[in-house]
Amino acid sequence: MDKQAHTHTHAPGPWEYNDPKKYTQGHGKFSETAVYAPGALFYWRMAEVQGPDEATEIATARLIAAAPDLLEALDWAIAEIEGRTRYDRERQFPDALSSARAALSKATGGE
Repeated sequence: MDKQAHTHTHAPGPWEYNDPKKYTQGHGKFSETAVYAPGALFYWRMAEVQGPDEATEIATARLIAAAPDLLEALDWAIAEIEGRTRYDRERQFPDALSSARAALSKATGGE
């Protein structure tokens, strides 16, 4: 089955993240990682990520940067499951379809 085509209104991918940049402000030190999406003339800064430590910050930035790809994969998975017979869906994927639809709705605001 072909991928189901959905039109989402988020900035198109691929999204990327930068290595943490370290700052000193006042008496504290912190780092920040940003997620970017390509625009027509320049990259858009989609998110600024800070975390309790650098590893968490980078992991969170990676997850955000993967969002367009994850959304596309979720669209495809839903279409694949919906393409099965009702018997196959209920037997092989009893909760997967409702979970996938809920995640898609959360990601798209119900688009």
